[in-house]
Amino acid sequence: MLSSTVIQRCPYCYEEWCSSKDKVIYEPLIWFFEAVTLCHWHNQSLYQQCPHCKRELPPLASYSRPGYCPYCLKWLGVTANYPSSDKTPPSKEEIIWQTWVIKTVGELLANTPHLPKPLKREIVAQAFCRYVNQFTEGNTAAFARMLEIPKNKVWMWQMGKVLPELNVILKICFTLQVSVLDFLTQETLKETSSKFPATPQNQVRDSSTKKLEVKFDSDRTQKLLENVLQTNEQPLPMTAVAKRLGYPKRVLYRHFPELCRAISAEYVKYMKESRLKRIDQCCEEVKLAVRQVYTEGIYPSEAAISKLLAKPGCFRDKKVRAALRAARREICLEP
Repeated sequence: MLSSTVIQRCPYCYEEWCSSKDKVIYEPLIWFFEAVTLCHWHNQSLYQQCPHCKRELPPLASYSRPGYCPYCLKWLGVTANYPSSDKTPPSKEEIIWQTWVIKTVGELLANTPHLPKPLKREIVAQAFCRYVNQFTEGNTAAFARMLEIPKNKVWMWQMGKVLPELNVILKICFTLQVSVLDFLTQETLKETSSKFPATPQNQVRDSSTKKLEVKFDSDRTQKLLENVLQTNEQPLPMTAVAKRLGYPKRVLYRHFPELCRAISAEYVKYMKESRLKRIDQCCEEVKLAVRQVYTEGIYPSEAAISKLLAKPGCFRDKKVRAALRAARREICLEP
């Protein structure tokens, strides 16, 4: 599935493209897929956050520029001052899995123009029927047991009632040793063994099941939450904290409700203070803009002042509009 909130990036790719005169800095489409977490050129984990300001990197922002953070505008490539990473190196199994994912997703992207738009449920349902018939002679329950997926899920996919997520299809295809493109389009199956290959079964389970199986380290998690609360860095919402720690937010709230509420309160306080600072800054900009426009012989209307502001939309706030009226009164344009 394509990520709609963040995009993963490889700092080593950015630095390599920047140091080469004949290469363009860009963001490969493969980085937009949630299932892709590794750079297949450098075997390094992709990053979702800016290493400098720690904010998540969106696919598109007001000041988006390939290779730079849209918030702090710092270079995202590896440099001498690049912050040290706290990520563990990918394991051999993860490299094998990600290499296959990148290959099959790339093949799917290359053949997208030839696939039906949109991808109908009937096509996915027919694919599941073909493979259930081949591997378990039409026995849906047996097929589900082999994949360690609830039987009702497989039945719903097979009947075309719901569409499985791309991440789930990838894990199933990895176990079946077939590309996603062949899984969806191949009407005549290749000659393969009737038994599943010996692959780690945790690769096949969906993300929700996998999360529930993560062993909860209470002492370590408590220390990490306390560190988040005591750190001088920019406060984060509990959703981002839970993602960083690798546990569902509801699990953290169940075990440490006071710490979680304190972290959320700090984030709410930070957002309120940030908003007030932005409004105060806009008010100062409005005052300066009114004087500038007035000296040029132009009436300081809201439209004229908006052209000089970094964020014209700030006039939606009552305080900013009041600052405009006050600035006009100072130069005797309003009673």
